[in-house]
This record gives sequence, structure tokens and C-alpha cells, in this order.
Amino acid sequence: MDAAFEAYVGLYRVGLINDNLLPLPSYDGDTAKAYAEVAKRPAVATVNAKFNPWPAVAAAWQSTLTVYLSTIRILSGVTEIMRMKMYSPCRLPQLFDLTLYVDARTLLRVEIGEGVGRVKDEISVATANEITKALLTSVFPTRMKEADGGFPLLFTPGEDVGDLQSWLEHVQGTHDSKDILSSVEDAAAVGIVRDLSKSGKAYIFHGADQSGQGSLADMRLKVKKFPKRTDFLHRVPANAMEKTDDFIFLDPEDCRIERMPVIYAQFAMYIPSIMHHVENALLTDHLHNGVLAPIRFSGQAVVFPAICAPAAREDGDYQRLEFLGDSILKMLTSTTLMADHQTWHEGYLSRAKDHVVSNGRLAMAAQETALDKYILTKHLLKIQHRKVSTKTLADVVEALVGAAFLDGGFTKALSCLRIFLPEVSWLTLAERNSMLLRAACDSPQLPTTPSNFAILETLIGHTFMCKRLLLEAVTHPSHLSIPNTPSYQRLEYLGDAILDYLVTTTIFSYKDRSQKALQPRRMHTLRATAVNASFLAFRSLSRTVSIPISEIASPDPNAAPLLVPSERPISLPQFLRHAPIPALVSALNATRDRFAALEPAIDAAFGHSLVYPWQAFAAFAPEKVSAT
Repeated sequence: MDAAFEAYVGLYRVGLINDNLLPLPSYDGDTAKAYAEVAKRPAVATVNAKFNPWPAVAAAWQSTLTVYLSTIRILSGVTEIMRMKMYSPCRLPQLFDLTLYVDARTLLRVEIGEGVGRVKDEISVATANEITKALLTSVFPTRMKEADGGFPLLFTPGEDVGDLQSWLEHVQGTHDSKDILSSVEDAAAVGIVRDLSKSGKAYIFHGADQSGQGSLADMRLKVKKFPKRTDFLHRVPANAMEKTDDFIFLDPEDCRIERMPVIYAQFAMYIPSIMHHVENALLTDHLHNGVLAPIRFSGQAVVFPAICAPAAREDGDYQRLEFLGDSILKMLTSTTLMADHQTWHEGYLSRAKDHVVSNGRLAMAAQETALDKYILTKHLLKIQHRKVSTKTLADVVEALVGAAFLDGGFTKALSCLRIFLPEVSWLTLAERNSMLLRAACDSPQLPTTPSNFAILETLIGHTFMCKRLLLEAVTHPSHLSIPNTPSYQRLEYLGDAILDYLVTTTIFSYKDRSQKALQPRRMHTLRATAVNASFLAFRSLSRTVSIPISEIASPDPNAAPLLVPSERPISLPQFLRHAPIPALVSALNATRDRFAALEPAIDAAFGHSLVYPWQAFAAFAPEKVSAT
């Protein structure tokens, strides 16, 4: 012992070991990297402008020989309200149904069919372009004054209206107000009424007011307000609903009545929302077939939520997928590092893991792969240089890992990690497990299996092929009696990641009482109830197995004592192998005493209460004592 101590003193004096008598990281490249400071990240990063698919679509009109026609159906419930045609110079990705929130009470569903290719020469693109401009001019007259056409997508009536050029000429211009009062029979065939005395304020025609003497001169236009709302992608709070139900009566002399039927004007209001929906599909498709191509996602519907920040206010965001992906990333990283560095203790492994999974590294990965171009951060934001939280960049990477896992298990999750973290050698879990098991089985095995292992395996519910792993799992760092037997610290490092993965995936699949997926905040709370030291220590003490014992009984003081068969419960901590360190023994005894005092209250809370016993667990507070 003295010689060994003097040897360590000598190594320390020449700088080959540190104050903890461990090899200095500077002499080992991998450990030096592990012990380097984890990269700090700025709170905000300047990232690329959001990918804009429209210039390429617009340019395609000049070269394409095929135009793709899609049918758009607007439905209220199951009733079709109207049908339109959409023209594109390129085949669009699959477009899922779109919900339009017209007001607090009215929802419309937009179905966009798959584009059917037509030879460009057979389509009057110029007429379709003029109709699109006329539609948009009917509701956005100021914005369309300078527009010269060249729209990336074109829209025309979907019903049989005959020749489109003739239809366009028929709906252009205005009606004479008096002619409308005297002859119109179908109010829906009339266009927007604009009150010129109020800067062209828009109204919907509902007929003539005949409450006067009945003469044409006394008649007024009976109208309702044309809704100002232009964002139909988000719900309208009931208290913010625009009041448009009341009839208003206007002097026809002050009004201009447009020929474009109001139903087409209403559709024109929906065009920006439809274009936004198509834009998101094009953006997701470009990402799906570009950066993410090696993953081979089954479709853009899997990818889109993962790139949407909550502030983007899209139909879904990345929060649930990030919750899942974070756990998958940590589990795969922990397994990889432990298999690759089988001589590293838990401290090195944890530090190395921090480098891989840090938000700083993940945010950098988002920028290195140009993923940042596809992240939707704020609703309808279109600027060249965006400032995005680095936490958001990291969250999107984790969300894509979660999406890949849902789409194809660990195989696709690993494909995702190979894209964003190529510096790590990502092998399959089966390969990593084989490496770890082979190392354990190749280590010197126990000369004899401890007699209590059968009881321990019954308590755990698993029979170990490699008993050395079980011995390692119940060996405290203070226990040094068997040479070459490591403590449980490396297995604890791995088990922590696996436990988090199992709990996370279970919670992710839960539904609430209305059969809806749990919200992120609720999932985090549930995970905290199961993955905490107090709960795990409580479960290790409360789960027991009975072992046979013999008790001495003396029913007759004058007779010889009798051995009476009996049973005694034994829990997991009683199998812990440790040195007789006073502080450790005292901590274990104190924990058992607090367990005995608090067990009835905690069991009662789990059995009969809807409130998690946080207070009782805070009082339980099991200690963790080091080997020194």
C-alpha cells in the first residue's frame, strides 16, 4: 500500500494525474474533448431568410409545357358552397384539407384536389391571369392598382361558366344602382356595394328596401357589412367577432355596385390563406426532399409540425415532438458514448453527453445544414435576415428526431442524427447493445454466483444471463472487495437515459379525458412525477420479496425454544454492496426510518387522492452519499 501511495504521489508531482488522482484529460484526446467547456450559445442568432418557393414557381410559367389544374371545393360541413379551379406551372405536393375560420361561428373546409396535367397551349393562361387579377381587385383594389399580373398561382371559376373570356368581360365594371333596384332577382349575383361617401367602404347587397312609398326614387339599398377579416387561418375569439349581422340602408346615389358576384369576392378574400397553405406545403416538400432526404420520411405531414414554432400560429407546433425527440436523443447518445468508451467513468460520460446534446451544438447544427431556412417562427413573417432564438433552433432539431422516431422507430431517428450530428458514429441500438454485453461477458466472471442473486432476480423480475452486470448494478462505489468489479455508476448513467425514454414514450401516447393528446406542460409534469429521486427511492423500498426465515419461539418457559418457520420481506436497498462508511450507513438507516413513517400517507395519496404527494416526497428526501 505504501509503495502504491508513493507512486501516486510521484505521478501527481510530475503532473500526470489531477487532484482526484485521475489521469489528466490533456493526455487523452477524447477525455480532453469531454472535459472542455460545453459550448455556450447566444440567446439569439441571425439566421437565413425563410425559404421562399414563389420565385421558382413564377419563373416556371415561362418554361413549362404543362399546366396543372386542381379543383378547389369550399364546404360548410358536408355542403359544397362553391367550386374553383387553381392553375400551377408545376406539380404541387399533396395538399391536405384547410380549415378557414370565417368568424367565431363559421368554419369552412377547403379541399384541394391533386393537379391534373394539361398541355399549356390548351389553357388560356393569359385569361386565367386576368381573372385572378379581377378577383383580387374586387377585395384589394388599392393593392392591385400597381399589379401587372404574373401571379404564381391562378384561379378561375370551377363551375361551368362557359367561355372564360366572356365570363370575365361580363363580371367586370359596375352596375347602375337604379337598374339593380328595379330588376335584380338574385342578390347573390350582385357584387360588392361600395359606399363612395365613406371612401368606398364595402357591403354585401341583400335587396331593396321597400319600406317607403314604393317608388324607385324612395328605395334604398339593403346591405350588411362586408367582413374586414383577412386572416382566416386562426380562430376568432367570441369577444372579438366583427358585428356584420345588422342591416344597413344606403342611398343608391352614393354607391357603386360591382359586377363581380359577391361569392367570388368572398373567395378572393380566402386566396391569401390558400396561398399560405400551398407555400407551407412547398416549403415542407423542399425540406423533405432536400436536407431530410436520407431519413425518407413517409410524407410532409410528419415533418411540418416539427418545423413550426408556437409563435408561428400554424395548425400544430413542435412542442410535443421536441419533448419526445429530446428523450430519444439523450438515450441514443448515452448508449453510443458508453459503448464507445468502456473505460470511462460516469463523470466523463456525462460531460461528453452534454457536448452532444447541448442546445448550443443543436442550434449550430440547424444552421450548418441550412435547416434554419425552413423553420416557421412568426406568422406570415417575410424578411431577409431573421433573428431566431437558439433554443428554438435546437428544439426543431429535437422535434425532427422525435418525428423520425414516430415515422420509423430508431432506424429513422438515427438517420436524422447522422444528418445533424455527423461527428458521432451512430450505430444501431442492437450493435451498441452487443458491444456492451460482449464487454461485460468478456470480463472476468464471478467464480460462484452469490447465493442471494436468485432472490434479487425474483425481486427485479428478470434473470440475468451475465451475472456480472447484476453484481455491478448493486455495487456502491465504496465497495472494493472484489478486484475488477466496477460500481453501478456507469449503469446508472445508462439507466437514467433509458428510464427517461420509457417514461417519455409512455406519456407521449397518453390521451386526456376527451381523447386528445396531452399538452406539453402536462407531459413535463407527469414525467417529473415518475422520474425523480424521491419516487424511485420510495419504489425501491416499497417493492419487496418475502424470504423464508426461522424464528425462535418459547411458548413454554420451562421447555426448550422452538424454531418456527416464518417469512421476512426484503427490499432492493438491502442487496446493496457497500463499505461500512458511517455516513453511508447512517443515511441508509435514516432513509428507511423516514420511509416507514411516510409510507402510509404516500400509499394513501396514490390510492385515493388526485393530488400527487409532492409534500410527502419532499419530507422523504433520500440522501445520496459518495464513496468517500
